[in-house]
Amino acid sequence: MKCQMCKKNEAVILIHQVINNKKKVIKLCEDCALDSGFIEEKDDEVEFNLSNFIFSGLTLTDKDRESRLKETCKVCGTSLLTILKEKRCGCSECYSTFRYELKRRLKKCLGLTCHKGKYPRRLKAYKTFLFDLRALKDKLTIAVHDEDYESAAELRDEIKLLKNSDW
Repeated sequence: MKCQMCKKNEAVILIHQVINNKKKVIKLCEDCALDSGFIEEKDDEVEFNLSNFIFSGLTLTDKDRESRLKETCKVCGTSLLTILKEKRCGCSECYSTFRYELKRRLKKCLGLTCHKGKYPRRLKAYKTFLFDLRALKDKLTIAVHDEDYESAAELRDEIKLLKNSDW
């Protein structure tokens, strides 16, 4: 059976929706379910997002898909269609408003959804400082959790020295 949205891919998700005692079966491929926000990709697994489906009250049709593309950001008024055409968001709130669509498109285009960023070469020492500080804080948390207060005190002192040093 084919997906009801794209009519191309094989449907792998069946959603049974009952509204006013009328049952409707919605058949979706994985791509369309991700685009619609009914499922989310988390690293290597796919998670069904039931709340998006229940509270949307929508049955999936081409009309609904078009209305989602015309939906606008509350802050800047940029529509999803505009963002997809221009390949840039209008404001920081656009990332929250259209997170499912943007995440799906990033995954499709770049193969990833998380940007780790780069540090300029002149800040390499600062980057090392941050990583060392994070590692020491993690060790401190583990030591406190394990009730190893002697090593926790030593780690606390190392963190203080590191913070006071000129990285």
